[in-house]
Amino acid sequence: TSFLINAFFPHSSFHWNTGSANSFIEATQAGVYAVTVSNICGTANDSIEVIVDDSLYIELGADTAICLEMNFMLQASQSANQYQWSTGENSQSIAILQTGTYWLQADNACNSSSDTIQVVVNENTFAFAQDTLSLDSSLVLQLEATAGYQSYRWSTSDTTLSIYVTSPGNYWLIVTDTLGCTASDTIVVLPYISSPEQAISTIRLYPNPTSGELFLEGLSGQVRMEVYDFLGKKLISLSSTENKQVINLKPYPKGIYYLIIQTSSQQRESWKVVRL
Repeated sequence: TSFLINAFFPHSSFHWNTGSANSFIEATQAGVYAVTVSNICGTANDSIEVIVDDSLYIELGADTAICLEMNFMLQASQSANQYQWSTGENSQSIAILQTGTYWLQADNACNSSSDTIQVVVNENTFAFAQDTLSLDSSLVLQLEATAGYQSYRWSTSDTTLSIYVTSPGNYWLIVTDTLGCTASDTIVVLPYISSPEQAISTIRLYPNPTSGELFLEGLSGQVRMEVYDFLGKKLISLSSTENKQVINLKPYPKGIYYLIIQTSSQQRESWKVVRL
């Protein structure tokens, strides 16, 4: 901001205390500006004091509603020398994490200003009812979210309320409510464990528990073998036409694993394996 000071008089010379010889000067800061004007009639002097009005007007905006995940910030609308928030903070801006009434008082050398705002923080609390589920004998499992959300986005790219899965693994879902707030959760689908009555009678697995190596005997024809960890993540996948097979679990930590065997005739058998 600047202020034009004009001392023009015809056929005169000018000398300002700023050193300027023009008939006018532009004042850009507070102070006293003096000028001497000379012509054939004589000399005259005058001065003017310029005061900069350092007004301060703080505005936080209208009351608002936000989502918790938005990382919403309240910020003073003007720079000031000091800030005092209702939260006890003294920075120009603060992060809002919960519903409440927030006020700010700001001060500079000449003025003080304050404002208050009401902020409602909406939290989307969606979560699956269970952390883990297991495939059943049908090998088809329905995963269903809570109804009433604006949109659904599954890790499978589906956008429906529920999906059907046929494989073990981690499945996540992001839901968006009517306020635009999002939440996500993950569910672990574990392999189906066969009952003794469903076993492929020719296959023998040992030792279980094992310190690292699993031995399979009695395999016939083309056989596919898969090993999953307790979170449903596939670790090993291999095929064989041999009568015997060794599966090495030594590279993996101690814990629970699931072995699934499928024959060329679509018979399936699964075991829970303990790695010591």
